[in-house]
Amino acid sequence: MSEMIASLQNQTKCPHSVVILGFDEVLLMDVAGPAQVFASTNKVLGWKAYDITIASKDGGDVTTDTGLSLCAEVSFATVSSADILVVPGGPGVDQCLDDPSLHHFLIGVEPDVERFVSICSGSLLTASAGLLESRKSTTHWERADLAHQLFPSVDWHLDEYSHMTASSIVRRA
Repeated sequence: MSEMIASLQNQTKCPHSVVILGFDEVLLMDVAGPAQVFASTNKVLGWKAYDITIASKDGGDVTTDTGLSLCAEVSFATVSSADILVVPGGPGVDQCLDDPSLHHFLIGVEPDVERFVSICSGSLLTASAGLLESRKSTTHWERADLAHQLFPSVDWHLDEYSHMTASSIVRRA
């Protein structure tokens, strides 16, 4: 672990841009968890390695599933790229599945994103933009039937394994 930290500390001090998608009824945990990981990494490194931004459709605040509001700093239209894009899930996913501005945003930034992360039912949003066609993916177990029904061309892998591993906290879909 200390070798990894030393390696990150020796990098050019240009922060990686992290854009977290915001929408009404987003699951607070799906936004706060990744934000906390990147913020904690900044603290451990002693410099701002990750610049975290929340983007919403119009750049306005979003209300989470808990009723708490999050301040989105930018609109989809003003985000041209990101090093890391986080697509969270939550009850509000259903209202966003057919949103053309969201699809346009995801499709537009995807080629320039180093790490495209869909969390939980956020994978349904990514699939709705056509970005998971023929790719292995997963979603929240409560959304498994809907995932198969709406996006049959996605190679869904849901609760098939008793042991799971990940190469990192973020992974390109």
